[in-house]
Amino acid sequence: MPDRVDITENVQDAWVTQRVIRSVWLMTEDGEQFTAFNAKCPHLGCAFSFDETKGHFACPCHRGVFNAKTGAVLAGPPPRGLDKLQTKVEDGYVYVAYEDFRLGTPDKVRA
Repeated sequence: MPDRVDITENVQDAWVTQRVIRSVWLMTEDGEQFTAFNAKCPHLGCAFSFDETKGHFACPCHRGVFNAKTGAVLAGPPPRGLDKLQTKVEDGYVYVAYEDFRLGTPDKVRA
């Protein structure tokens, strides 16, 4: 079952530092290989959740539905599947290369 993980980051803009919370959905079947998805729906950036009873991700705002393993669009208006992020396991820790991508476009383009 996927787990939502929040990441806190300090972002510097000139002399102002802000704490920003970013979220990913992280899952593994064997504890060695991990898949991570950006927790923003690629349609309009809404937060989506995992529907345990149906076994897929669902965005309640516009009824987007995504395959839990691949992130592919199953229903709704999202123009592409969930944005998969790079992961690596090192010394017992899972690292995720967090990135944001443009919303509402069929192509996965960095924001």
